[in-house]
Amino acid sequence: MVKLREHEKAAVFSILVRQLEAQELKAAAEREIAAANERVAAAQAIMANVRPALAVFGFDTGAGKLWDIVKEAIGVERYNTAFEVAKGEQNESRTGASGESQQSKTEDTGKGEGSGHSRNVDESHTPKIKDIVLERLRQAGDAGARASEIKEFVSAQGIEMHEKTVGMTLYRLSNEGSVHREGRTWVFIPESERDDRGLVAEGTSEPSSSATSFFE
Repeated sequence: MVKLREHEKAAVFSILVRQLEAQELKAAAEREIAAANERVAAAQAIMANVRPALAVFGFDTGAGKLWDIVKEAIGVERYNTAFEVAKGEQNESRTGASGESQQSKTEDTGKGEGSGHSRNVDESHTPKIKDIVLERLRQAGDAGARASEIKEFVSAQGIEMHEKTVGMTLYRLSNEGSVHREGRTWVFIPESERDDRGLVAEGTSEPSSSATSFFE
Protein backbone atom coordinates (compact mmCIF):
# COMPACT_ATOMS: atom_id res chain seq x y z
CA MET A 1 0.00 0.00 0.00
CA VAL A 2 1.28 3.44 -0.94
CA LYS A 3 1.57 5.73 2.06
CA LEU A 4 1.00 9.39 1.34
CA ARG A 5 1.41 12.50 3.39
CA GLU A 6 -1.52 14.88 3.63
CA HIS A 7 -0.23 17.32 1.01
CA GLU A 8 0.50 14.38 -1.30
CA LYS A 9 -3.02 13.06 -0.81
CA ALA A 10 -4.33 16.46 -1.84
CA ALA A 11 -2.20 16.38 -4.98
CA VAL A 12 -3.29 12.86 -5.90
CA PHE A 13 -6.90 13.81 -5.20
CA SER A 14 -6.56 16.63 -7.76
CA ILE A 15 -5.17 14.20 -10.31
CA LEU A 16 -8.09 11.84 -9.67
CA VAL A 17 -10.55 14.68 -10.17
CA ARG A 18 -8.87 15.60 -13.46
CA GLN A 19 -9.17 11.99 -14.62
CA LEU A 20 -12.86 11.84 -13.77
CA GLU A 21 -13.54 15.21 -15.37
CA ALA A 22 -11.80 14.05 -18.55
CA GLN A 23 -13.86 10.86 -18.56
CA GLU A 24 -17.08 12.84 -18.26
CA LEU A 25 -15.98 15.24 -20.98
CA LYS A 26 -15.07 12.36 -23.30
CA ALA A 27 -18.36 10.58 -22.65
CA ALA A 28 -20.35 13.75 -23.33
CA ALA A 29 -18.41 14.40 -26.54
CA GLU A 30 -18.97 10.84 -27.72
CA ARG A 31 -22.71 11.20 -27.11
CA GLU A 32 -22.73 14.42 -29.12
CA ILE A 33 -20.77 12.77 -31.94
CA ALA A 34 -23.16 9.80 -31.97
CA ALA A 35 -26.15 12.14 -32.12
CA ALA A 36 -24.52 14.16 -34.90
CA ASN A 37 -23.74 10.99 -36.84
CA GLU A 38 -27.39 9.96 -36.55
CA ARG A 39 -28.48 13.32 -37.97
CA VAL A 40 -25.97 12.99 -40.81
CA ALA A 41 -27.23 9.48 -41.58
CA ALA A 42 -30.82 10.73 -41.58
CA ALA A 43 -29.92 13.55 -43.98
CA GLN A 44 -28.02 11.18 -46.25
CA ALA A 45 -31.02 8.84 -46.30
CA ILE A 46 -33.25 11.66 -47.51
CA MET A 47 -30.79 12.76 -50.19
CA ALA A 48 -30.36 9.19 -51.40
CA ASN A 49 -34.08 9.10 -52.19
CA VAL A 50 -34.39 12.54 -53.79
CA ARG A 51 -33.34 11.68 -57.34
CA PRO A 52 -35.47 8.52 -57.59
CA ALA A 53 -38.40 10.65 -56.40
CA LEU A 54 -37.71 13.21 -59.14
CA ALA A 55 -37.58 10.40 -61.69
CA VAL A 56 -41.21 9.59 -60.83
CA PHE A 57 -42.14 13.03 -62.17
CA GLY A 58 -40.29 12.45 -65.42
CA PHE A 59 -36.96 14.13 -64.65
CA ASP A 60 -33.86 12.67 -66.24
CA THR A 61 -31.78 12.18 -63.09
CA GLY A 62 -28.71 11.51 -65.19
CA ALA A 63 -28.86 14.90 -66.87
CA GLY A 64 -26.25 17.53 -66.12
CA LYS A 65 -27.33 20.47 -63.96
CA LEU A 66 -30.38 18.59 -62.75
CA TRP A 67 -31.38 21.33 -60.32
CA ASP A 68 -31.40 23.91 -63.09
CA ILE A 69 -33.90 21.69 -64.85
CA VAL A 70 -35.95 21.51 -61.65
CA LYS A 71 -35.81 25.30 -61.34
CA GLU A 72 -37.07 25.71 -64.87
CA ALA A 73 -39.88 23.25 -64.27
CA ILE A 74 -41.23 24.79 -61.05
CA GLY A 75 -40.26 28.42 -61.69
CA VAL A 76 -37.53 30.59 -60.18
CA GLU A 77 -39.82 32.11 -57.55
CA ARG A 78 -40.93 28.76 -56.16
CA TYR A 79 -37.38 27.42 -56.45
CA ASN A 80 -35.98 30.26 -54.35
CA THR A 81 -38.83 30.01 -51.85
CA ALA A 82 -37.87 26.40 -51.23
CA PHE A 83 -34.61 27.58 -49.64
CA GLU A 84 -36.50 29.81 -47.23
CA VAL A 85 -38.99 27.08 -46.36
CA ALA A 86 -36.18 24.61 -45.68
CA LYS A 87 -34.42 27.06 -43.37
CA GLY A 88 -37.65 27.79 -41.56
CA GLU A 89 -38.33 24.12 -40.90
CA GLN A 90 -34.84 23.60 -39.51
CA ASN A 91 -34.96 26.60 -37.19
CA GLU A 92 -37.45 25.68 -34.48
CA SER A 93 -36.68 28.80 -32.50
CA ARG A 94 -38.86 30.81 -34.86
CA THR A 95 -42.04 29.99 -32.94
CA GLY A 96 -43.26 33.49 -32.27
CA ALA A 97 -45.01 33.96 -35.59
CA SER A 98 -48.04 32.02 -36.66
CA GLY A 99 -47.91 29.49 -39.46
CA GLU A 100 -49.72 31.85 -41.81
CA SER A 101 -47.40 34.78 -41.14
CA GLN A 102 -44.40 32.49 -41.58
CA GLN A 103 -45.73 31.39 -44.96
CA SER A 104 -46.46 34.97 -45.97
CA LYS A 105 -42.96 36.05 -45.02
CA THR A 106 -41.49 33.16 -46.95
CA GLU A 107 -43.52 33.98 -50.04
CA ASP A 108 -42.56 37.66 -49.84
CA THR A 109 -38.89 36.73 -49.59
CA GLY A 110 -39.23 34.45 -52.57
CA LYS A 111 -40.85 37.18 -54.64
CA GLY A 112 -38.15 39.63 -53.74
CA GLU A 113 -35.46 37.30 -54.98
CA GLY A 114 -37.34 35.69 -57.82
CA SER A 115 -36.09 37.66 -60.79
CA GLY A 116 -32.81 39.15 -59.62
CA HIS A 117 -31.26 36.56 -57.37
CA SER A 118 -31.23 32.80 -57.58
CA ARG A 119 -29.72 30.23 -55.29
CA ASN A 120 -28.20 26.92 -56.20
CA VAL A 121 -28.40 23.47 -54.66
CA ASP A 122 -24.96 22.53 -53.39
CA GLU A 123 -24.02 19.52 -55.48
CA SER A 124 -21.23 18.71 -53.03
CA HIS A 125 -24.00 17.37 -50.78
CA THR A 126 -25.03 14.83 -53.39
CA PRO A 127 -24.75 11.47 -51.62
CA LYS A 128 -21.82 9.24 -52.45
CA ILE A 129 -22.33 5.76 -53.83
CA LYS A 130 -21.37 4.36 -50.43
CA ASP A 131 -24.18 6.32 -48.76
CA ILE A 132 -26.68 5.29 -51.43
CA VAL A 133 -25.77 1.62 -51.04
CA LEU A 134 -26.16 1.85 -47.27
CA GLU A 135 -29.53 3.58 -47.62
CA ARG A 136 -30.81 0.87 -49.97
CA LEU A 137 -29.81 -1.78 -47.45
CA ARG A 138 -31.33 0.20 -44.57
CA GLN A 139 -34.60 0.22 -46.49
CA ALA A 140 -34.37 -3.52 -47.13
CA GLY A 141 -34.04 -4.29 -43.42
CA ASP A 142 -33.51 -7.90 -42.41
CA ALA A 143 -34.60 -9.10 -45.85
CA GLY A 144 -31.51 -7.50 -47.39
CA ALA A 145 -30.94 -6.91 -51.08
CA ARG A 146 -28.93 -8.45 -53.88
CA ALA A 147 -26.18 -6.55 -55.63
CA SER A 148 -28.28 -6.25 -58.77
CA GLU A 149 -31.10 -4.58 -56.82
CA ILE A 150 -28.65 -2.17 -55.24
CA LYS A 151 -27.21 -1.33 -58.67
CA GLU A 152 -30.69 -0.41 -59.89
CA PHE A 153 -31.17 1.89 -56.90
CA VAL A 154 -27.82 3.60 -57.48
CA SER A 155 -28.52 3.94 -61.21
CA ALA A 156 -31.79 5.67 -60.39
CA GLN A 157 -29.68 8.50 -58.95
CA GLY A 158 -28.41 9.20 -62.45
CA ILE A 159 -24.91 8.16 -61.42
CA GLU A 160 -22.61 6.68 -64.05
CA MET A 161 -20.41 3.95 -62.62
CA HIS A 162 -18.28 0.98 -63.53
CA GLU A 163 -20.09 -2.36 -63.49
CA LYS A 164 -17.92 -3.47 -60.55
CA THR A 165 -18.48 -0.32 -58.45
CA VAL A 166 -21.34 -1.63 -56.33
CA GLY A 167 -19.57 -4.92 -55.69
CA MET A 168 -16.38 -3.16 -54.60
CA THR A 169 -18.41 -0.80 -52.42
CA LEU A 170 -20.13 -3.73 -50.72
CA TYR A 171 -16.74 -5.36 -50.20
CA ARG A 172 -15.41 -2.26 -48.44
CA LEU A 173 -18.55 -1.84 -46.36
CA SER A 174 -18.28 -5.47 -45.33
CA ASN A 175 -14.71 -4.91 -44.20
CA GLU A 176 -15.85 -1.87 -42.23
CA GLY A 177 -18.48 -3.99 -40.49
CA SER A 178 -21.40 -1.98 -41.94
CA VAL A 179 -22.94 -4.85 -43.92
CA HIS A 180 -22.69 -8.61 -44.13
CA ARG A 181 -23.52 -11.16 -46.79
CA GLU A 182 -25.95 -14.06 -46.53
CA GLY A 183 -25.58 -16.10 -49.69
CA ARG A 184 -26.05 -13.57 -52.49
CA THR A 185 -28.00 -11.20 -50.28
CA TRP A 186 -26.46 -8.23 -48.49
CA VAL A 187 -27.82 -7.07 -45.15
CA PHE A 188 -27.31 -3.78 -43.32
CA ILE A 189 -25.79 -3.93 -39.84
CA PRO A 190 -27.15 -1.25 -37.49
CA GLU A 191 -24.50 0.97 -35.93
CA SER A 192 -25.26 -0.38 -32.44
CA GLU A 193 -24.50 -3.93 -33.56
CA ARG A 194 -21.20 -3.27 -35.31
CA ASP A 195 -17.76 -4.24 -34.12
CA ASP A 196 -14.25 -4.38 -35.54
CA ARG A 197 -14.28 -8.04 -36.48
CA GLY A 198 -14.42 -7.37 -40.21
CA LEU A 199 -11.82 -4.65 -40.51
CA VAL A 200 -9.03 -5.28 -42.98
CA ALA A 201 -5.53 -4.37 -41.88
CA GLU A 202 -4.03 -1.33 -43.51
CA GLY A 203 -2.19 -2.22 -46.66
CA THR A 204 -4.28 -5.30 -47.40
CA SER A 205 -4.90 -5.62 -51.12
CA GLU A 206 -8.40 -5.44 -52.49
CA PRO A 207 -10.02 -8.28 -54.41
CA SER A 208 -9.05 -8.94 -57.98
CA SER A 209 -11.47 -8.46 -60.83
CA SER A 210 -12.34 -12.16 -60.66
CA ALA A 211 -13.14 -11.83 -56.97
CA THR A 212 -15.46 -8.89 -57.53
CA SER A 213 -17.68 -11.06 -59.73
CA PHE A 214 -18.53 -12.82 -56.50
CA PHE A 215 -20.71 -9.82 -55.63
CA GLU A 216 -22.75 -9.78 -58.79
